[in-house]
Amino acid sequence: MKNKSKLITVCLVIVIIGALVIILLKENVATRVWVIETVDSEGDVSSDNSLAVDSKGHPHICYYDYTHGDLKYAYWNGTHWIIEVVDSNGDVGRDCSIALDSNDFPHISYYDATNGNLKYAWWNGTDWIIETVDSDGDVGVGSSIMLDSEGYPHISYGTYKNHKLKYARWNGTSWIIETVDNKDVFYTSIALDRNNYPHIAYIFPVTRMVCVIKYARWNGNSWNFKTLGSGSGWGASLAVDRDNYPHICCGIIANDRLEYRLKYFVLTATGWSSKVIDSETLLESNPSLTLDSYDHPHICYWGYNKYGNTKYLKYASYNGYHWIIETIKINKSGGWSISLALDNQNNPHIIYYDPVNGDLKYVYKKKNTINNIIEINGELSMNRFLMTVVADKKESSQICGE
Repeated sequence: MKNKSKLITVCLVIVIIGALVIILLKENVATRVWVIETVDSEGDVSSDNSLAVDSKGHPHICYYDYTHGDLKYAYWNGTHWIIEVVDSNGDVGRDCSIALDSNDFPHISYYDATNGNLKYAWWNGTDWIIETVDSDGDVGVGSSIMLDSEGYPHISYGTYKNHKLKYARWNGTSWIIETVDNKDVFYTSIALDRNNYPHIAYIFPVTRMVCVIKYARWNGNSWNFKTLGSGSGWGASLAVDRDNYPHICCGIIANDRLEYRLKYFVLTATGWSSKVIDSETLLESNPSLTLDSYDHPHICYWGYNKYGNTKYLKYASYNGYHWIIETIKINKSGGWSISLALDNQNNPHIIYYDPVNGDLKYVYKKKNTINNIIEINGELSMNRFLMTVVADKKESSQICGE
């Protein structure tokens, strides 16, 4: 009798565990669905772009309209996309970067190619305020913007003719501009620590195909520098954690064929450490990095296989124990100009440029279930209990997951 009771108890435990596993698997599938939407397809747009997410989890995007030579801005208002031209005075909008203030108002830095100036635009709640920050030579390439605790902008950027890394900040009354490094910089990424001190990752060429990746940090009195290695010309991406330590990702040379791997660098109390995140994929364009609320890194990037005939949009995230790499999209054309941001729930939001159609694409994760996943062309597969689908939605979006 006792043995029978034990057997019944064991069976009940097995049934309960099985039910929990099924529920967890369904939840896992439900949270692993990606959606890809077309934000703007009017002409050739978004070859240069930047993304920020507001307090409601809505994306805000600045981007360059190559067809018209304009700076454009798009944001999701909760029901649909609002798109507007911010600046159309000449060829403006290349190398743009966006940040949001405490009111969720956008602030944008960008390059004025007509006049060779660094420009800055911000929304005051009623109008766009546009001003020239730096006009000393041909300046403004590779700009990156961050707002400090007072809401004041800090901008890193390079110059075309004077071969300098420059840094500009607004002190409440005027712009303070200084030269950080005398290098031929054409891509920068800025972040501020808890003291509002700037940290900048940047690249400069040493040959036609090879660049040096460097990191500069202001310690309150002077700039400190660190050379990270030789890599691609697509740029490095930087974020600073709550302990004021930098996290950087970039493309590092993998072999003598000048192929590049995605590499992640981090500074801790014990010094610098680094890791190749994806050893199976060669990097095709600039990666984008951000940190979640636990200071765990998240990286998005386009890569390709060793044969060059298949390209992947990938998303790598660290969960505190190991890296998880997801393939969002597979095609033969790839994409450029990726920008990644997380909302206050640590949900990823991604934008990129579709070079085939010249479109601005937006990617996010959507909760879904097995029952209402759309299937197209009969392609539906399971990979590590995660659902993989590709579907068209009104000819402008796709749903997919690894």
